[in-house]
Amino acid sequence: MAFTYDFTGSPNLSMVRLLVGDTVEAGHIWEDAEINAVIQMESSQGLYVGLTGYTVVPPQVYSTRRAAAALLDSLAGNQARLVTSLEVLDIKLNLKDGSKALRDQAESLRTTEAESGAFAMAEMVQDSFTLRQRFWSQIARQATA
Repeated sequence: MAFTYDFTGSPNLSMVRLLVGDTVEAGHIWEDAEINAVIQMESSQGLYVGLTGYTVVPPQVYSTRRAAAALLDSLAGNQARLVTSLEVLDIKLNLKDGSKALRDQAESLRTTEAESGAFAMAEMVQDSFTLRQRFWSQIARQATA
């Protein structure tokens, strides 16, 4: 069972672990493969920009906040399927409140991601002249990156 919490070697995975509070190897909640799968689901994979015969593949963008939110939603769903309250000796736990708190935290992460200031730009091509301008602008942007 793999557990990684290393910001140098696996920064995206470690950031997700930090956001969900799964930072201690003993008794960790999610395996590395599970977190990586959620990171891939919440990434920009599959986005392609077509330009009349040219395909420009954008750089891969990962959303660690949205991945963490998906994991918290999953955990909340699992808790909701459990009994609504648990009583051991004279201690009573209400799992329904914990499930709601996890969903609230997941929604907070999604809101933070949505309001973080990231944006996308779409350039329109009306004719062969603007196509040429768009093509050379794209080459210039890639040369400076």
